[in-house]
Amino acid sequence: MTDRSTNTRSQTSLNTSVTEDGTSRHLIPQTYAPRRTLVALHVVQALILAVSLTIALDLLHKDMLVPFNFNGDTIYTLSNTTAVIQTGWYWWNPTLSAPFALPLIAFPSNPSLDLFLVWVVSRFTIAPGMVTNVTWLLFFFVCAAVSFYCLRQFRIPPFLSMLLGTLYALLPFAFYRNISHMYLSFYLVPFVSSQALVIAGQQHVTKRFRCAMLVGCSLLGFNYPYNAFFGLLTLAGALFIAVMRGLRRQTIQAAALTMALIGATTLINLSPSLYYWHYSGKPFASYKLLSDVETYGLKLRHLLSPPIGHTFSPFTAWLREEQAAQFPLENENATARLGIVIAVGFLVLLVSLYSPRLLNWQDSDYLVPAALLTILLFLIATVGGVASLYSLLLQSADIRTYNRLIVFIAYYSVFALGWTGTRLLERIGHRRLLNVLFCGIALLGIIDQTQAAHTLTDRYGADSDSARSVSAAVRHIENHICAHCMIYQLPETSFPVDGGLNNMAPYDHGRPHIYSTTLRWSWPAFSLIRKAWQDPLNHLAIADMIQYLLASQFSVIWLDRAGYTSQSASPESRITQAVGPPSFVSADGRFVIFDIRSVHLNTSAAARYDPMHPIGIAWGCGFYPEEMNTEHRYRWSKAESSLELWNHSPSKRTIVLSARFQGGYPEPADLVIKGGGRSVRQPITTLAPEIRFPVELAPNQSLQITFSYRGKRLVVPGDTRQLFFTVLDAATMELPPPLRAM
Repeated sequence: MTDRSTNTRSQTSLNTSVTEDGTSRHLIPQTYAPRRTLVALHVVQALILAVSLTIALDLLHKDMLVPFNFNGDTIYTLSNTTAVIQTGWYWWNPTLSAPFALPLIAFPSNPSLDLFLVWVVSRFTIAPGMVTNVTWLLFFFVCAAVSFYCLRQFRIPPFLSMLLGTLYALLPFAFYRNISHMYLSFYLVPFVSSQALVIAGQQHVTKRFRCAMLVGCSLLGFNYPYNAFFGLLTLAGALFIAVMRGLRRQTIQAAALTMALIGATTLINLSPSLYYWHYSGKPFASYKLLSDVETYGLKLRHLLSPPIGHTFSPFTAWLREEQAAQFPLENENATARLGIVIAVGFLVLLVSLYSPRLLNWQDSDYLVPAALLTILLFLIATVGGVASLYSLLLQSADIRTYNRLIVFIAYYSVFALGWTGTRLLERIGHRRLLNVLFCGIALLGIIDQTQAAHTLTDRYGADSDSARSVSAAVRHIENHICAHCMIYQLPETSFPVDGGLNNMAPYDHGRPHIYSTTLRWSWPAFSLIRKAWQDPLNHLAIADMIQYLLASQFSVIWLDRAGYTSQSASPESRITQAVGPPSFVSADGRFVIFDIRSVHLNTSAAARYDPMHPIGIAWGCGFYPEEMNTEHRYRWSKAESSLELWNHSPSKRTIVLSARFQGGYPEPADLVIKGGGRSVRQPITTLAPEIRFPVELAPNQSLQITFSYRGKRLVVPGDTRQLFFTVLDAATMELPPPLRAM
């Protein structure tokens, strides 16, 4: 009689353990393979990835110094990279936000583990584009290796685990997010997903795997907060499933320990940001809306549709029809696609819930728990799902893009493929023939999923041209004007929310710093002190603006013509009258550079401005992000709101907060302003009366001012915000000593 197991090179070892009640309990059968075999499979996996990425991204014809993506959020990613290269860590970038520095730690993304890998790569090259590109490519190899390891622990044969781990690493989501959202890389997700699977299935695992999962989950807290939060959601779902089955003490302990580790490491990771907010003020008001949770929700159609950019003609036709249909709420959630092969695994999970035989937990091992976890995650993430409910109840949209849960759903879908393949091997045999079939399916999946890379390769030409234009302008400044100086960039653009300005793409002003090592750039106005420094410039004439810049030790003005609707709207001609013709105009005519050092500095003006000790305004709860039109800068507010005034000087100062306050209706309604022991009640209408509110600020301290509006809410069709009144052209001015005594 022949046992199927003798036809395999891998062997299955089955261990038992004794629980506290004296009953014996099986461990998960772990597929065993010699160390040499596993090493060889890791090498093969790395080679498959290297070939796949080289072909998909056309690496042999790319200049690795040019970022794979040179637009939008990529600039934020690159600012972190340059901070690591120049300072050794990412908390501060001294080349940005001149005349101060950019406190990246104040924006709590804190992808510490990812940036540690950036630091490692930067030991070999200091070019920000190459460091970022190489680190992102490295994430594919780490993710594949981790997935290979985790899948193998669930009795999936090593060869099949290797193929499936490779497919998971090449998820279309990885190409769509690319270096633009590099910190959404998911190489630690298999650890927390596997731990949730063990908790839901309530079976023991080997001690080594248990320790590996705990270490991986702990490291998840030092990853981008989204993955840590989603990991906690997945573990909570697993605990819920375990409760439905009949909870065991070991399950509670495992779940509690894992969730505590993720929570603790996440808190440690975010603590520098919280410390900065406490002592320097939170530099931005919340720009996320409750409706965003619905807007960016996951869609089943996206999960099962072909990857965007597919060149297979039937799929191309599908994508055209999908685009022509103009479905609502289409945004980044369209990138949540599994690909053909992994989508089959997703369908296997759905089918398993309706198969009576598979509902036997012992027979189905972990398939049904994986299916239940997948359904729970989908119900949370989908449009109108559970996430919308609890975001509404908690009145919080800090986590809003739940379509990113796809990386957890994809892992369970890959697991379902592994479970199906393992059952085929057990029941049919013919291992070599099936392995050939698995290779063919994996090859099909790789070709299908890497079609998503076209979104990167198609933009390479435009990105290269843009990089050359920017770098040429930077080289001119360094070689012909000054190698160590500060550059003020026009027009001023917003941060962290930047929807682009006229023909400027989001964060365009951040591009030049990537190609300089000694220059300092004014973008972005992020910290409170930097925003306060900027405020006077919004109201100064060109001649006074140049005096202000000289007093702040700026030497160059960088003007981006794409930021203006017309030549008349641009200050270029007025700057030319004040300082002379530009010293450089880029070949494409976009960038204009002025050397302002020839202008004489009026010392009395410098003393009057005192630009290095401005008063900062921190817009707090209740205020929405700043908006602009041709006449005003303004913010909408809820009925109750607050802000803080920060004195960045070592001296006591008397400050007047000045702004126009506009109600939503012609009928007057009272606005009550309180702060510093004072209270003012002022009726406001659509006529926007100006209100001046004086307060005294202690040295290096802040003072909170609250606003309470007693009028009706303004209802705007299609706008879900709570709009009650607006604050226009808010500014601060310091009363001179003689006026303080009056």
